Amino acid sequence: MSELQKKLNFAIDNTDQSVYYSIMETQPDTKTRLLDAAYSLMIGKGYPATSIDEICERAGVSKGSVYHF
Repeated sequence: MSELQKKLNFAIDNTDQSVYYSIMETQPDTKTRLLDAAYSLMIGKGYPATSIDEICERAGVSKGSVYHF
């Protein structure tokens, strides 16, 4: 393996790890915000009257996040 390949592999490995760790750090926060938003809306309006759009808006996340968690 050449020096350039070693440097590139090192950079890729570090990038992958930093992205992985940053995703892992934000997931619990996102999940907690979704659950808190859903709980408060369902307590206030009732389960049948609560929409995914309202939960996402209150939690400040995209609709895909709901389905991810």
